[in-house]
Amino acid sequence: MNEFLLLVLLAASILALLPVGFILLWQVRPPPFVRRLLLLLLALEIVLALAQPGMVALQRGALGWHLNLGGEYRLSVAMAAAQLLMAGAAALGLAAGLAWKDADGRLPPPLFRLFWFLLGLGFLFLALDEYFLIHETNRPLWRMLYLLAGLLVALPLLLLLATSPRRRREYGLLLAGLALMAAGAVLLDSLLDTMVRVGSDCGGAGWLIAGCRAFSTQKPWWDLLEEMAELAGVTLALGGLLLLAQGMLSSQRSGAGRPARWMRVSRLVPLTGALAVAAYATWLWLTPAVQLHFGGEQVLVEYLDGDLALLGYRLEGAPATPGDEVRVHLYWQARRALSEPALLVSLHALTGPDFRSIAQDDDPQLGTLLPSTAFLPGTIVHKTMGLDLPPDAPPGHHPLMLRLWTGEPPWTHTVGVDVSATDRQLLNPDMVLFAGLDVVAGG
Repeated sequence: MNEFLLLVLLAASILALLPVGFILLWQVRPPPFVRRLLLLLLALEIVLALAQPGMVALQRGALGWHLNLGGEYRLSVAMAAAQLLMAGAAALGLAAGLAWKDADGRLPPPLFRLFWFLLGLGFLFLALDEYFLIHETNRPLWRMLYLLAGLLVALPLLLLLATSPRRRREYGLLLAGLALMAAGAVLLDSLLDTMVRVGSDCGGAGWLIAGCRAFSTQKPWWDLLEEMAELAGVTLALGGLLLLAQGMLSSQRSGAGRPARWMRVSRLVPLTGALAVAAYATWLWLTPAVQLHFGGEQVLVEYLDGDLALLGYRLEGAPATPGDEVRVHLYWQARRALSEPALLVSLHALTGPDFRSIAQDDDPQLGTLLPSTAFLPGTIVHKTMGLDLPPDAPPGHHPLMLRLWTGEPPWTHTVGVDVSATDRQLLNPDMVLFAGLDVVAGG
């Protein structure tokens, strides 16, 4: 089977859906609030697209990592989650604002309200999935579930699109947005994964064979199309939901002297998006600083002439008994942007006068969520490492040794990064005894 031909056809479908969605949006002529919100979101998506490698400017270092669309825990994830939450808030606000007898087209009143309620819950789940990567537990299963859910959502929307007397463009806009989301986040993502794992049967016309054979060099562009289709699809779906909510709720009053229910939704939706971005920033950058201040042990271990420092640590599961797992939380700070190569970290629990290692953890990433090259200067970055103590670990006080290093897989040869300054004992220029772990005999 020629997977590359399927890829080209899917890309053509996405590129055809995009102008259809924007034409529908232009024809609906959204009110000022909706228009300004959607223009802001689309402008941010264009900036993200232009910031990718090979586009107008090649962003390097920490800023380039955070702007890159090809990974988790980046600005695009926060933006996608914020838009999904706003879409969920819009759909739930519409469901809550409708009266039980309200309906449109040939969808009966109870089902009409239930549809918007379930759609809102679905968007909220998708936002949580962006943050917590629920689909990564079993990607093939979740793709099938998402496709099934998409079909179940599409059927009522198609009925409304065909039978609504006044709001066909709004339903078409929502349907186009959901189709773009599915095409990018599910179909294109699945096809790209398959081609990376098993390749493609390159056949057909000459241009098709040439493109198929050059797939590995074109992969970043396909990834860009996947991410932008998903982001643009959420934006269009959000626009459709807001227009439907505005049309159905603006004339309904919630009580004497109170604003229309549409006004509530119009205030709730952007507030939800702002809170989502604030929660992401807090989780990624503020929470580690709070943990260090209130629960961490202060240390100072500097590397790279002070450009990088270990400022503290926290032991979870200490004192321990033989056979226990001890979690060691490290708190790093980059004083300046760190260049390539990314730093790797090793942690050891030592024993005896010869400092023999009894437990260790090696990790190719200096932060739990971020590589060292993505550290923003001045922010605190958290790292969790684990030490599995052996059943015969001797009781007593065991020094914990930290080593930073660089190297390439399979890491048969590594180069240690020397400590520039520290208030702790050095075992070697690139090995520091920064803490101690007490092990007690088991009961």
